[in-house]
Amino acid sequence: MIDIPRAFTYVFDDPQWVSKLVMVAIVTFGSAILSPILIGLVGIAVLFGYQLELIRNLRRGERHPLPAWDDFGRFLSMGINPLIAWIAYNVPNLVIGLVIGLIAMTAGDGLLSGGLVTLALCCFVPLLFIYNLAIQPVYTVGLGRYTEDPRLNVFFDLGGLIALVRSRTDLLIQWLLGAVIAAVAMGLVNSIPCLGWIVGTALTIPIFGHLSGQYITAVLGQGQGKRKNM
Repeated sequence: MIDIPRAFTYVFDDPQWVSKLVMVAIVTFGSAILSPILIGLVGIAVLFGYQLELIRNLRRGERHPLPAWDDFGRFLSMGINPLIAWIAYNVPNLVIGLVIGLIAMTAGDGLLSGGLVTLALCCFVPLLFIYNLAIQPVYTVGLGRYTEDPRLNVFFDLGGLIALVRSRTDLLIQWLLGAVIAAVAMGLVNSIPCLGWIVGTALTIPIFGHLSGQYITAVLGQGQGKRKNM
């Protein structure tokens, strides 16, 4: 079973939760601001590594699984391959987004052009929804496998990952339900100007990371007790 409420409360059991969440918010904001000039990709890789360490801590049964920000270099090295895999998984989103954008740019103004854009959206958006609904659990289980075997090609063993996802559809439904609840909750928090943006930014990775860690642990079992070098 996936304990959805626990994903929202575990952080506050950690004596260092304030400093840890402040750093999550700072790194996330910095990555978002610097992403247009690609430097932000470094911060995004760090966040992937941080989430990966959170998942590993959950699988090891750590009392306070939210990692301390004590080794940026390690988080960066851990997060590069998951970031590369995430980009590869999202190539269809990028391609279809570009196609829709090109149709909108070249169609011009008028009723016909509006109809073409609407047709493109009606055709592609459902496909993207189904694709993303399918790949997200596959990628998440890939993260779990990566904690045990830190090689990029772990993410592209699609047959093995899909088989693991399909082996526990009950857990998949619970995890997706938790993700929807978390997305709605974070949306409400982010609708509050200033303070809500800060709180939402600080909590998003810890909440979704914990849900993913629970799902991975339930599917793959407990991880190894000793930390691997990545």
